[in-house]
Amino acid sequence: EYSALGDSLRTVCSRYECAHYDVERVEDTLANKVNQKKALVNNSDKGGFSLIGMKTKLFGSDTPAQKESKLKQLEAQISQTESELAKVQKQCQLFIDDALREVDSFQRQKSMDLQHVLTNYAVGQLKYCQECLAAWTGARDCFRKM
Repeated sequence: EYSALGDSLRTVCSRYECAHYDVERVEDTLANKVNQKKALVNNSDKGGFSLIGMKTKLFGSDTPAQKESKLKQLEAQISQTESELAKVQKQCQLFIDDALREVDSFQRQKSMDLQHVLTNYAVGQLKYCQECLAAWTGARDCFRKM
């Protein structure tokens, strides 16, 4: 029973890692979108070679209308990503709460099982000692009669 529980706990840990990875992935996406928005607002490149910089040199910079359109699109994507992040974080927290409840339940059951086993062991030892005492008492009485 406890080996099956160990396997179950390993599964819970791997599911937690997957849920945490999903949260990190959405956080990275959000950070990238925010950085794109900052770059668009500041109209700055990081320097060096980039596809956006090459496009700007070949075709010219965006018009203010295009820039405003891209900015609105990025803001919508950021808003959508923020709501997705909140949803994923909530799912992760619910999973953590459920997992902690299951582990707590297991710990309580384990304590009860251990108490039951030790109680049965003590009762068995008590009966065994009583039988041994009765046997030795019988042997003593037999030797006294001789």
